[in-house]
Amino acid sequence: MEKFCQFFGLSLTQRFGLTDLKDLFPDTPVSVLKKCFEALRMCDLVGIMEKVKSRSLRPALSPEQIEKLWRADNRPTKYHSNVAVLVVGCSVEGHIVKRDKAKKIETFFKDLNSRNEVAIISLISSRETQEALRKVKGRISRMGHYHLREDMLRKDLKSMLQQRALLEKQLEEVLHMDKERKLKRRLEMEMEQLEQREFKRRGDLENIAKMIKQAERDFETLKEREKVNTKPISKAMDEWIHNQENFTCVAVFIISDDEFFSKAVLEECVAEKLALIPNHTKLVVSTFEFKSLAEVPETLHVTYYSCGVSPFFTEMIEIFNKRWQTLDVISMMQESKRTAATDYDGLVYWDRYISIKESLSSLPKFQKKEEEHSS
Repeated sequence: MEKFCQFFGLSLTQRFGLTDLKDLFPDTPVSVLKKCFEALRMCDLVGIMEKVKSRSLRPALSPEQIEKLWRADNRPTKYHSNVAVLVVGCSVEGHIVKRDKAKKIETFFKDLNSRNEVAIISLISSRETQEALRKVKGRISRMGHYHLREDMLRKDLKSMLQQRALLEKQLEEVLHMDKERKLKRRLEMEMEQLEQREFKRRGDLENIAKMIKQAERDFETLKEREKVNTKPISKAMDEWIHNQENFTCVAVFIISDDEFFSKAVLEECVAEKLALIPNHTKLVVSTFEFKSLAEVPETLHVTYYSCGVSPFFTEMIEIFNKRWQTLDVISMMQESKRTAATDYDGLVYWDRYISIKESLSSLPKFQKKEEEHSS
C-alpha cells in the first residue's frame, strides 16, 4: 500500500483498501492501474486488470470524420432574418400567461429584425361564454349516442308493430266465439299494454329527434362562429400571400386549448393559406396535428400536446434565444422536444407530447438583420 501511494503521490495519512478505489477515484483509467501493478510486480492484479473491460466511451472516428458527423444532413443552410409571424391565442378573461408567451415570441422575432411583422390574434372570452361553448360541444359530442338510441327505438317500435298485427289477427279470430271470452279478454289486455308501450316509444323517438335537430343546429352555429373567429387569421395570412417578396420565412404559433376552434376549422384555414406560399420556408407550431400540412412543401410542423407539456412555448423561446446563432430551426425544435421529454417522464413517452414533421429542402437558420443607419 505504501508503494501504491508513492506511485500516485498520495498521502499516507488516509488509509484505504484497494477495494475502495472505484469509490474514491472513479475516473481512474484501468490502464493506469495496470501500469502501477506492473511496476510493483503484482502479476495477479495485472492479470485482473487485463480482464477488465473499460466502461468509458472513446471516439472511434478520426477528427475529420467527427467534423463531418454533425453535418450528416446534406441540405444547404438557408438564413432568414425577414420573417412573417402569426401568433393565435385563446384565453379566458384575466388569464395573462398565454399573452406573455405571445409577447416573448414577438420580442424574439423583433430582435432579429425590427421590421418583422408579428401579428398577435388574442381571442379573449368570458367564463360564461366558455361554459356555453362547452355545453354546445357536449350536445354535439352526444349526437352519435342520439343516433344510436334512435336506431334502437325504431327497431323496438317495429317489433311492437309486428306484435300488434299478430294480436289484431288473433282478436279477429276469437271476436265471434263465445267460448273464447277469457282468451279475448287476455288478448285485449295485451293489446292495451302494447299500445301504451308503443305510445311511449313514439314519444321517446320524438324527444330524440328534437335532440338530434338541436345538436345539428348547435353544430352549424358553432361552425359559423368558428368561421367568424378565423377571419382575423385569414386576413393576416392573406396579407402574406399578397406581399411574399417582403419575407423568406413564415411562422405560425397556435397557443389554443380548442375553446373557440375545432381542429378541422383551424387546419382548413392555416393549411389552405400556407399552400399559397409554396416556396417560402414555413414553421407551424400547434396543439393539433394538421395532417394536410404534409402536402404543403417547405414546411416544418411541430405538434405539442398541452395536457402533457404546458410550458412548451416558454421553453421553446428560451431555446431560440440561447441557440439561434449556432443551431438551425430543426435542431432547436429537437432540443425543445428533448427538454420536454426530460421534464415529463423521461425519453420513453416523448412522442406522446412532441411531434416534428418536415418537408424542407434546406436547413432554416435565423439571422439577425443588420440595421441600416443613415449618415
